[in-house]
Amino acid sequence: MPYADPIKIKEYQDKYRSEHRFKNKEYAKRYYSEHRKEYTDRRTWLTRRYGITFEQYNEIFDKQNGSCAICGVHQSSLKQSLSIDHCHETGKNRELLCQKCNSAIGMLNDNIGLLMKSIEYLKKHKGDDKCL
Repeated sequence: MPYADPIKIKEYQDKYRSEHRFKNKEYAKRYYSEHRKEYTDRRTWLTRRYGITFEQYNEIFDKQNGSCAICGVHQSSLKQSLSIDHCHETGKNRELLCQKCNSAIGMLNDNIGLLMKSIEYLKKHKGDDKCL
């Protein structure tokens, strides 16, 4: 049996989502309200989302001395707890990051080339009086 064309599958999924947007949104709201306790309990959430226990999270936290693996800011200086960074391709967990660092690498799609270009850009404009 030949495999389905991934482009056609994506087109079909996009069309279905747009045609059933409100139905899907209502279902998500209802599901969340029925399972709210599971999502608000950090222990359950860590296992469901990242496949680790609360104890494993604490081991990583202790190993990093309670600080972000990139910028080094300590948990006590943050409003939110350190996030579990993970690879979006493999799903493998990496280390704990503050929200800013986790968002930054996420916005760059974990692309090292884009990160290097960003660094070069910042170096180029460091101390630049001609900012718009």
